[in-house]
Amino acid sequence: MMIILNTMVSFNTSHRKLNTIILAASWGGYAQRKDFEGSLHRVVSKLLSMNREVVLVMDVPKMKYDLPHAMFMATLTNRDFKSIIPSPLQDLLPTRADYIQQNNDVLKVFIKLAENPKVTIVYPDSILFKKGRYMVFRDNELFYKDTGHLTTAGSRFIAPVFEPILHKR
Repeated sequence: MMIILNTMVSFNTSHRKLNTIILAASWGGYAQRKDFEGSLHRVVSKLLSMNREVVLVMDVPKMKYDLPHAMFMATLTNRDFKSIIPSPLQDLLPTRADYIQQNNDVLKVFIKLAENPKVTIVYPDSILFKKGRYMVFRDNELFYKDTGHLTTAGSRFIAPVFEPILHKR
């Protein structure tokens, strides 16, 4: 993680016109490492010392099952999608409690960092949450291409959460 973050800091050092830096990653994979909090704190502090604003993007909710793969298999085998998934669709969609449990360690670190007014947290999950569960599709467009990565349609759907950041200047 430090190599990636150090490279990003070096890039920002040579591109002085950048005012706002958006940090997005699959944070859950890094949060279990001992150096996660310290490493992220050092990078954010360095960016702040370079007079940058920092935006931390929380993870999108992780799906409990690879629904796009199931849809592909249903189409390939000419079967009903519901016959392929292991339980009712509603049970496979994460709840808000699932999301908080998955991301609690990251959220604690982000909240500490956001005590600085030049650090903002963006919550893409907020726009995906509907009727007690997270949405995975709308109007026959899948939002996920696997259990944790958004499709183009999914990215477009969550884009409004970035508007306040992008229109700030």
